[in-house]
Amino acid sequence: MNFKLGDNVSILNEKAEGVVTAINRDNSIDVCDKDGFTRKFREKELILLPKAAKSQQGETYLPLHEKNNKGVYLFYIPKNNCNNDDGLDLFLVNNTDYSFYAELYQIDNNKKLMFYQAQINAGNTSKVVSINAAETEMYCNLWFQCLFNLDRQQLLIPPLQKEIKIKADKFFKPSGYCFSNMIKSVAINFCVASETEIITQNKNINIENIHFKSKDENQVNKNSKPHHYNRKEEEFDLHITEIIEDFTQPNHYQYLELQLNLFRKKMDEAIQQNYASVVFIHGVGKGILKEALLKELIKYKGIKYYEASYQKYGKGALKVEFI
Repeated sequence: MNFKLGDNVSILNEKAEGVVTAINRDNSIDVCDKDGFTRKFREKELILLPKAAKSQQGETYLPLHEKNNKGVYLFYIPKNNCNNDDGLDLFLVNNTDYSFYAELYQIDNNKKLMFYQAQINAGNTSKVVSINAAETEMYCNLWFQCLFNLDRQQLLIPPLQKEIKIKADKFFKPSGYCFSNMIKSVAINFCVASETEIITQNKNINIENIHFKSKDENQVNKNSKPHHYNRKEEEFDLHITEIIEDFTQPNHYQYLELQLNLFRKKMDEAIQQNYASVVFIHGVGKGILKEALLKELIKYKGIKYYEASYQKYGKGALKVEFI
């Protein structure tokens, strides 16, 4: 038999191609075509096609063939059919309708060591890492977390977090691998989260419904602008503890997006109400929030910005003046 599971083949006397999904006892071969239909053929009715060149790390090249299997998946794809002697390629598949920022960690003695982070668009597949046979056990116990991007809808949802455990001996047994119609390849796959689990766990939280601390600010009609001699000078603290009253555990990505959304709202209000200036208190920390604010500020016209009074704020605030 010249064919193996996962081989790309061309069907004689037909303008069609497919992938070998099974080799039967009667020596017939099951081939799944591009439309998802599986048929039996004899060996002499098929022609083996050369394998496509593999891309570099981080690039997307594995197509998704089954849109019904919505969810987030990890695929361990052997470089040599069902044999781990030549190692594996690990892929992260985002077969959902959302884009997300993902991180993967190795778990070693209860410590999490991050080895991968990337932004993955909806319906895309990203190569995570190439694994040597000797390194397989290092990638059997992983921690996955991602934050979905729903900026257009002004929504925040909690991060998806999952521990991944796979028995190491599975990688060294041909029976551990199976053909996946989703990626048209032989692989060991792990469903990180199904579509149902994502919808159930990640209840959409509308930013307008979050309970903010009262600032006792007067409501002003956005369509009116105060007279030039009565322009406000405002101060706004973006520390997360000053924004929301009830939060359970710190989450950098969710809270950063919340802080930026409030910053944008405050800027829009200042422009509408013809403020003279606004001081945004961002704190010091690692400088992540400050850097994000500076990237946002370059999008605005008719303003100038600089570090606020050092005597009053130290290095923890930016002042924006509206010209």
